[in-house]
Amino acid sequence: MSEDIKFKKNRKPMPNILKLTLILCAVGIVCGTVVAVVDAITAPIIEETEKKILTKSLESVGVLNYSIIEENENISYIDYIDEIYVGNNEKNESVYAFKVVIKSKYVSKFTSLIVINKETKKVENIKLLSNATNNGLDHKFESDFNVIGSTNDDIDSNFKWVASATKSSASVKESIEIAFEQFNLIIGEQDNE
Repeated sequence: MSEDIKFKKNRKPMPNILKLTLILCAVGIVCGTVVAVVDAITAPIIEETEKKILTKSLESVGVLNYSIIEENENISYIDYIDEIYVGNNEKNESVYAFKVVIKSKYVSKFTSLIVINKETKKVENIKLLSNATNNGLDHKFESDFNVIGSTNDDIDSNFKWVASATKSSASVKESIEIAFEQFNLIIGEQDNE
């Protein structure tokens, strides 16, 4: 019996679990509130900045008076299509702009804007929005890749691979093919209406 008493005297008291739980909950509530307030302040600013960048990007590839085509029962986005815009070019012809986002084993994220003329069914312009492998590539599309003015049928014969940018070349070609696939679906749906 004397050993039981000794054991109880040597044992340190357990911290108050309820007190620690309340402190942890209070810290969690304060941190959550701070994150929510910061998000509420920055979300509209980020959204406005993204709209400005998008408007500037669409205008830089010649898409004017544009509107977004929402996914609905008549239009469904295929894989890698992030957004679709319809607008007019400087000649007042209808054009579609496809925001294509590719993620593959070769490129972590490749985002481009492919513009296809509705009447001519040709690539009218391309803009690189982000490229994890080689920034600053977009100004080379027309001269290096030889894709402006290409149709879905002649993209393979017109496309030129850039030796110093094979991963980007593959991503450019794939982006154009994806945009044409979505374009053909949209045009087919409109023809059926």
